[in-house]
Amino acid sequence: RCQQLAAAMSRAGLNPYRQFLASYALHNYMADTACLIDPQGGVHWWEMEGYFNYINTFDLTVDHAFYDACLHPWALRNVLDAFSGALPGTGYSFETPLYSPNWTQVSSHGFSFHHDMGLWPTSGTGPAYGACMGDEELQAWILCAGLYWSHTADHAWLTNNASVLQACLNSMLLRDNTNSAARDGITKNVNAGEITTYDNLDASLQGVAFSGRLAVRNWASYLALEAMFRQIGDAADAATCENMAAVAAQTIVNRWNTYHGTLGYIPALLDGSDLAATTPMIEGLAYPAAMGLTNAIDRTGGPYASMLQAL
Repeated sequence: RCQQLAAAMSRAGLNPYRQFLASYALHNYMADTACLIDPQGGVHWWEMEGYFNYINTFDLTVDHAFYDACLHPWALRNVLDAFSGALPGTGYSFETPLYSPNWTQVSSHGFSFHHDMGLWPTSGTGPAYGACMGDEELQAWILCAGLYWSHTADHAWLTNNASVLQACLNSMLLRDNTNSAARDGITKNVNAGEITTYDNLDASLQGVAFSGRLAVRNWASYLALEAMFRQIGDAADAATCENMAAVAAQTIVNRWNTYHGTLGYIPALLDGSDLAATTPMIEGLAYPAAMGLTNAIDRTGGPYASMLQAL
């Protein structure tokens, strides 16, 4: 395995300094992970957030998912199953109310996943940080599932998780708007006290409602869901996802048309309440690329070319 990694690193086109940094990161990844066997013989893959010791911090799992999906996708599947409750003795999801930007409750079905699975080395004590990043962790499960499935063709796993995929889609739609005719692909309805993984960075990245970064990730999530629903034969939900991906893309284009004359970029918050320019806006483009959805990221003749060019 070491020789395989060394060969892959030598083919990666990185200069020696970046090779060193990447190799160092891989060593740290392995040092901060644990494969545990519970008394019933169940396997639990844990990734520890080094500084805080949170187990399987989900907004970091989605960052690691590109690596996991390539080198040991079973570990990614294990984390997904633990969050959804498919593994015995697990389950780190929740359903709490959703609130509009003026803090009026609009739905009781704010389904999502917790931030983490507790603190290392404690097991079974529940999440340490809880239901604080509902939209982002909802996206994390969808995108990690898409990366896992697209790299493994594990169709049986998708079929077994059809109800989870449907719960994720329903929550995404409600977080946009409870009125289906008014949906534009932007998250507006959030759980109480919700933040993002960028909670310690620029204020424009901390908020969830109207976030441009999360809107592009919504687009990516709808694309991933569409591909997965088509695979399991759920044509109706696949069509909903295809439509919402197109709606989200058009909304982003509309924001470019609104602001490019005065700003020259799409602002961090799409309602114009914060005009910061942020590179993380384009983060969502990485997921369909890694899933092999080449038509979706075709900047010339693809269905989302206008959005890609605007971004």
